[in-house]
Amino acid sequence: MRRPNIQTGELVRLLTGSVEDIMRVMRLLVALALIATVALSAEAAVTVRTAPAQPPGGGFAHCAVSNGGANSASDITLTMFSFSDNFPIVANGGIAVGPNETANGSTVPTSFNEVSWCECVIPNKADFRCSLTVVNGNNVTVVPAR
Repeated sequence: MRRPNIQTGELVRLLTGSVEDIMRVMRLLVALALIATVALSAEAAVTVRTAPAQPPGGGFAHCAVSNGGANSASDITLTMFSFSDNFPIVANGGIAVGPNETANGSTVPTSFNEVSWCECVIPNKADFRCSLTVVNGNNVTVVPAR
């Protein structure tokens, strides 16, 4: 086993060094703590999409997001798209979802819109789920995102 290349005198000087040495070590520790904090908080959001569906007319549809994790999130975006023009029918941004809660986007009638799929921007796929939910009378269809 190799020994570190630090002499006993150098170690003592680092531990009981001058004010400049102590400040240098403190600045280094603060910089490392800042880097670690930024790295942990910079978790990238994930975009997930449901499979396309063609619900029958006469009902209502909305995008939904569920949080199965322990932390709240307030920057979720739900967007519903149409088959016909590949353009958003409705977009809801800044949705807040607490732990073990579900939030719904705007409800859209399926008789006037060609509802197709939902796209959700969520903090992570481990804790959050996205779905397209269609209610037509007593029938409820849920298309989950993968």
